[in-house]
Amino acid sequence: MFGGIGGITVFKPENLLKNTWTKKPVITKMESGGKEIKIEKDITLNHRSNSLTLTFSAPNYPSWGKNSFAYKLENFDKEWIYTSTYRIASYSNIPKGKYQFLLRAANGDDIWNEEVEIINITILPAWYNTLAANIGFILIFLIVVWILLKSYLDRKNMKNSLELDKQEKEHREEMNMMKTSFIMNTSHEIRTPLTLILAPLTEMLTRSTDL
Repeated sequence: MFGGIGGITVFKPENLLKNTWTKKPVITKMESGGKEIKIEKDITLNHRSNSLTLTFSAPNYPSWGKNSFAYKLENFDKEWIYTSTYRIASYSNIPKGKYQFLLRAANGDDIWNEEVEIINITILPAWYNTLAANIGFILIFLIVVWILLKSYLDRKNMKNSLELDKQEKEHREEMNMMKTSFIMNTSHEIRTPLTLILAPLTEMLTRSTDL
């Protein structure tokens, strides 16, 4: 009870109503790689700009300074992150993939708005981590393996061919030597009996001439 010029004012705290007016939170600023980017519902970043900073607010004018927030980066944060004074969410080294940034807000009486602000985020992989690059690397690997295998088989075939040529040459030389030896032996075998026959014939011819 308060006394005043107009009389007594009666104040009953239990009759005060909670502030149920809430508003959906909004993203007021987005930065990537230290540069401000356009605020959109769907954003795509390359692998070199895989850092993201989001500034947010809630237009709850009666208790603007008492708002609370909860945010979460799906597939990155394990739990919701709650804050009432620091209105910035900052992430760095986000792996390639698809994410959703979720943001909720509550007024000064801890009444949470059911609407969730959603930002879809895609972090592109480096060119050497794309499917096309991986297929290209596999093809290059297979081509290199094929070239090395073909080179090995060609050298092996050439070596075998040279070995066969060498064996054939040695075989021909051996056959020639065998032929030569056979002819010489045959000639010697024939010459010996001929000599034995030729000597008496010569003597007989000589005697016939003398007669």
